[in-house]
Amino acid sequence: IISDKDELELLPTLAQTYNFSGKYIQLGTNEQAGKLTIAVNEGTIDEIKERKPENWVPIGKNSGGKRFAGTFNGNGNTISGLYYSGSGNGIGLFGAIDKNATIQNLKLTNSYFEYTHTSGNAYIGSIAGFGFGTFTNVKSTAEVVCESAYAGGLVGGLGGYGEAYFNDCWFDGTVRMTNYRCRQAGGFIGSVSTGAMKVEHCLSSGEIILPEKAESYHVGGV
Repeated sequence: IISDKDELELLPTLAQTYNFSGKYIQLGTNEQAGKLTIAVNEGTIDEIKERKPENWVPIGKNSGGKRFAGTFNGNGNTISGLYYSGSGNGIGLFGAIDKNATIQNLKLTNSYFEYTHTSGNAYIGSIAGFGFGTFTNVKSTAEVVCESAYAGGLVGGLGGYGEAYFNDCWFDGTVRMTNYRCRQAGGFIGSVSTGAMKVEHCLSSGEIILPEKAESYHVGGV
């Protein structure tokens, strides 16, 4: 059980050597269901961007068998105030999620993720950069910004063979494309190149914002 900021920030460190396969992680106790907010940084998105706090370290990565492979149950609770601005591949609350993983009952608010390089192909999303597995009752109002990446409101992309299943999910944040090299973006997922996704009972009501001189882009609400 994760009950505070310090315990949440320990997960990325553990994920460097352990993928949590078969393990169950829950935010708060059963008595705290729907009542707990873990704020990594306090304030609104604009206030957090202005302060430029230390970058969040995504949980798991898309190499070395280190994709998160467990169950992460938000228990109806909220994570708030994540901030990331820089390079890297696999940017989000999770860096990469395995096909056997489940992310459920989670809200992400007042969070900002930005890929700043103008070259290379990165995957960036508020919940996960690379995201296979099952997402159930996951909601995000985060802001995702890309210079050169595959960007999704929830998940950046599949990035390989596998499937992602979204059920009862909602994105009501912003995906902002600031450079013509960022050509693929979606409300839920940025790119599905060699995998497959299934979406049921979901809503994407956020914004996808293109550069002023938009050329050729692949952009969708989902």
